[in-house]
Amino acid sequence: MNDDLKKPGPDGTQIYKVAVASIIGSIIEQYDFLITGVIAATIWGDVFFKLPKLAAAAAAISIYGIGIIIRPIGAYLFGHLADRYGRKDALVYALVLMGISTLLIGLTPSYDRVGVIAPILLILFRLVQGISFGAEFGTAATWVAEQAARSRFRAFWSASVGLPSRSGCCWASARSSSRSPTPPSRTGCAAMSSRRPACSPRSTSSAPFSRLTTRPPGAPGCSCAPPPCGC
Repeated sequence: MNDDLKKPGPDGTQIYKVAVASIIGSIIEQYDFLITGVIAATIWGDVFFKLPKLAAAAAAISIYGIGIIIRPIGAYLFGHLADRYGRKDALVYALVLMGISTLLIGLTPSYDRVGVIAPILLILFRLVQGISFGAEFGTAATWVAEQAARSRFRAFWSASVGLPSRSGCCWASARSSSRSPTPPSRTGCAAMSSRRPACSPRSTSSAPFSRLTTRPPGAPGCSCAPPPCGC
């Protein structure tokens, strides 16, 4: 016991590498977990359930909540695994498990294809995702705290895992709130075109959408150009 206390601890470089690895793992875990919550609230109800809209949304959010309830079990299981095989291995297993479960959730077929099997698979994959999420943060924080146990800045290193990992939440929120511009559909252009004022073959007035340059295809003798649409 005394000999272990006299052994030199890891140097600053080693602690830094462990902290960076733990922070990156935490950010990825937070992103996967939070982006799943956004998808659950907006997509799962229509895809995996044949229920009224409100009931389907409630069922989807309930399945998302299962992953939160199961977290302590994941922390217990992976805490035992980390004690036996090491913190690093347990952290890697948690990250791999999170990635696989998130991928399988994305590949789960809809209710229209497999029926009631779809929500059952969703619940199963969500349980696995919750277990991995409960395992990751505790394992990462413990690993860093043990590596920095003999450092003067052990409190700083131990806290370094929790604070930057919240950027994963911000990342997921930014991705879910971003909206890319949608080009006008061909249907929209057709509807806009149908609302144009009628053109006579001899019309020379500057009516809306008229450019007096080229004739639109399929309208011989008409001097009005098609509407300024991006199709």
